[in-house]
Amino acid sequence: MIANTTLFVRGLRWFAILAAGSFILVTGCGPRRQATRTFLCRIDAGSMIQYSLIVSGDRRHLMYAEGDNKRQRMVVDGKAGPFYDGILARTLALSRDGKRYAYGAGRGKRRFIVLDGVPQPPGDGIREGTPVFSPDGGRIAWGELRDLFWSMVVDGREGWKFDELWPPVFSSDGKHLAYIARTGPKKAVVVDSILQSQHDNVDERSLAFGTDGRVTYRAIDKGISCFIRGGRPASPDSGNTHQRDRTEVRKVGSVTVGLSVVHDTITGPVYNEIAGLAYSADSARFGYIARTGADWFAVIDGKPGKSHPFIFKNSLAFSADGKHALFASKAGNTRFVVLDDRPGKGYDLIFAEDDRPVVVDSEQSFHYLALKGDSVFVVEERIR
Repeated sequence: MIANTTLFVRGLRWFAILAAGSFILVTGCGPRRQATRTFLCRIDAGSMIQYSLIVSGDRRHLMYAEGDNKRQRMVVDGKAGPFYDGILARTLALSRDGKRYAYGAGRGKRRFIVLDGVPQPPGDGIREGTPVFSPDGGRIAWGELRDLFWSMVVDGREGWKFDELWPPVFSSDGKHLAYIARTGPKKAVVVDSILQSQHDNVDERSLAFGTDGRVTYRAIDKGISCFIRGGRPASPDSGNTHQRDRTEVRKVGSVTVGLSVVHDTITGPVYNEIAGLAYSADSARFGYIARTGADWFAVIDGKPGKSHPFIFKNSLAFSADGKHALFASKAGNTRFVVLDDRPGKGYDLIFAEDDRPVVVDSEQSFHYLALKGDSVFVVEERIR
């Protein structure tokens, strides 16, 4: 693995200024929507580093890197930090509530994490995809390179040394941490500093904590894949009924004709593209985003909705009571949050648009982070 020394490249320019603090009422057929916009900050697109912007899990805070030809610094909710020689790509992190932040930076040949504005002891490299905060923001972990070996630094304490390691995963209560590490040709999962059994390979995307707090992952040995739960082989759908739902390729003979979703063992229609499987809070409703030709639409409980020019693939969500479906869409350069197939107010950008951009707050309310001109707003909407 190569130490993270990649600096961001400058780019991106958006539009002009818009005043904050307005109310918008969307009327017409279907549910009425009242939106309140709260100004958060302005973005200087001329100095912003391209692809550096991230948002907090609650979609109320953002951070990005900016700089000139010599130095770079972080900006959190409009407040700029100190300059460094460079900010390390793919090392930016915000806690879910946006109250804590961290990122990788460099001075000369040294690389280090800046945590809540305070530089940590320097090393030789920082693992891309880290640091990672626990769900409550109380804990943090990152991969650090020192003297040719990688270790996971958890809450400031350096762990075991490995040839290679991957970004960590916290349990939902933040009490436990797991990550994949490699020593020689073998990989193993490390749980709370305890090394588990070694395997020929471990699927990095499969590592997770179940609802019962036990670690689950997929291991491969001698070409045979096995799902591991709590250190023992287990059925892939053990403890998670949603894993029964999957997207499958459909063929006529040897020719692929499209994709379909298998939900509760029932195979759905064939579409050109499928993404963003989502469930209501009580799992009673199920939906996904699909495309046929140029038409994009949400399929809710097996029924395709209205056509849209484009829908962001992982943006589908249900209201807290499951009565309404929400997703992010765009027409030309304008973005919308769509409620029951009706677009709301248009914006230049809806942040995290392809990664669950809408946060559901209650049965009648939701919010998201949006850009108009160079102004960033937290947009809170009520369903009336």
